Amino acid sequence: MEIRFRNHLNIEKTIDLKEESITSLQADKKEFILKNIVDDYGAMYINNNQTYFISNRVDEELALLKIDKSNIIFNEIFNILELTDGFFDKEIDVLSNTEKIYLNLLRNTNKESNIIIFDNLFNFLDYSNRKKIKKIIELLKDKKYIVIITSSDVDDLYKMADYSIIWFKGMFEYGNTDDIYNDVSSLIKNRIKVPTLPLITYKAFTEKKVKLFYSKDVRDIIKDIYKHV
Repeated sequence: MEIRFRNHLNIEKTIDLKEESITSLQADKKEFILKNIVDDYGAMYINNNQTYFISNRVDEELALLKIDKSNIIFNEIFNILELTDGFFDKEIDVLSNTEKIYLNLLRNTNKESNIIIFDNLFNFLDYSNRKKIKKIIELLKDKKYIVIITSSDVDDLYKMADYSIIWFKGMFEYGNTDDIYNDVSSLIKNRIKVPTLPLITYKAFTEKKVKLFYSKDVRDIIKDIYKHV
C-alpha cells in the first residue's frame, strides 16, 4: 500500500508499505509525520499520553464509540492484555497510565483502516506489559495490518521491525531493517543512533579485527565471540 509521508518541512516521500509487516520510524519531529498519516489515512494511533476520553467510565467510552466487544480482534487483544470484565466498570479517572494505554488500544479496534501506529510506548511500560504490547503488534501483523512503530529505544526498533524508515535532515532511508541498521558506518556518519548489537559487531571488527556475524540475538553474537577466543 502506497503511503505518503509528509514532514514538518512539507517534504513528501511516498513509500509502498507492506501488509503483514512492522515498519519502524526514526525522524525529525516525527509527530508531524504521524499526524499526517492519521489525518490522510485514518490510521489507528496509540501513544502513552492519550487523554481525550469522552466518557467517565470504560464501558460508556466503548459504547459511545460503538466498539463491538464481540469483534474477534477486540477479544484477542483483550485476552492478551489479561483484562477481566471488571475493567469495563472502572472510572477512567482512576485508571493507571498503563490501563489508559490499554483503553486507547481497545477503543481503536472499530476503525476500518488497516494502518496502526504505536508511538513510543515501550519506554513507559514495565517488562511484562512490554511483552503484551509486542505480542499484540505481532498479532496485528498476522492479521494483515500495516504496523508502524516508534521508540526512543533504537534496540526495540531493530529487533521488532521488518522494515525501517530513517528521515533526519538530508538523510532518507527506507528498506529492510537488517540492511539499514547493519550499515553502521553510514549511521555513525549521519549521527544516527546505532542499535547495541550491530554496534558491538562493528566495533569488534574496526577495533579488534574480529569479524562477527550480524545478529538480532545476543546469544548468537556471544557464541560467535567464543569462536574467536
